[in-house]
Amino acid sequence: GLGAQLQGHRIEIVGDGPERPGLERQAGRLGLDVSFVGAQPPAAVAARMGSAAIVAVPSRTPEGLGLVALEGMAAGALVVATATGGLGAIVDDGRTGFLAAPGDASASAGALRRAVRTLARPDVAVTMRKAAEQSVAEHDIGRVTAISLDDYRALIRKAHQ
Repeated sequence: GLGAQLQGHRIEIVGDGPERPGLERQAGRLGLDVSFVGAQPPAAVAARMGSAAIVAVPSRTPEGLGLVALEGMAAGALVVATATGGLGAIVDDGRTGFLAAPGDASASAGALRRAVRTLARPDVAVTMRKAAEQSVAEHDIGRVTAISLDDYRALIRKAHQ
């Protein structure tokens, strides 16, 4: 199972919520090396992402943009996310990361397994990271702002015709 595949890997859970006690118990039962670090300031989260091989974003409710996934991609991590809201638009399953249906623990475990297997294939991981970098560049604030301004200018011109 997934627990066996994660043996020997260090896992950090950043953030906090009502599921934490149950997750702590489950990690203990599986004998996994899991650190629950709780809520962290943005700089600390960015530093942790910078050293992560995989960033998981298991959102159950729709994300507007999926900023955490973009930050994980920008940091060079493989991203595993749920296909909800903006996450489904940002993460292209098998190309820029891995997707699972929200609320489907089995699908999420499968996506995480795929990410772990990808780490064992450096050529595939490099290709995925490059595709993810391109996706991040497409969402760059300067680029998005320029496109938005161009769109508004076109609408204004059209309105004055």
